[in-house]
Amino acid sequence: MLTCAEAPAIQEGLLAVYAIATKLEQEHEISPSVEDLRQGVMENFDAKLEEFPIPPPEDFNLEELTKCFGAWLWCLRMVELVTETGDRLTAMAVTHDLLSRMQDNTFREENA
Repeated sequence: MLTCAEAPAIQEGLLAVYAIATKLEQEHEISPSVEDLRQGVMENFDAKLEEFPIPPPEDFNLEELTKCFGAWLWCLRMVELVTETGDRLTAMAVTHDLLSRMQDNTFREENA
């Protein structure tokens, strides 16, 4: 919250990411969506705000703040997906290399 309040450029950037993520998810049916993440953040914030009955500051915009958090969580999830995909591709390449070597060895043994 403090980062968004102190650095409007970060808040603006996260809101832009939120808008892009929403558009991408509609085109590619990604789940859970950035809106799902935002709703989870909203529920947690609402629960915490009820625990601490302190009036929020005048410029406190919970809607925008939860969009920023949703966008941040979406970015983290995308990094995890890319990492997982990279790991799978590496495993596939290693398996392919192993099978190729086994075929080469079999060919050499049969033609020796």
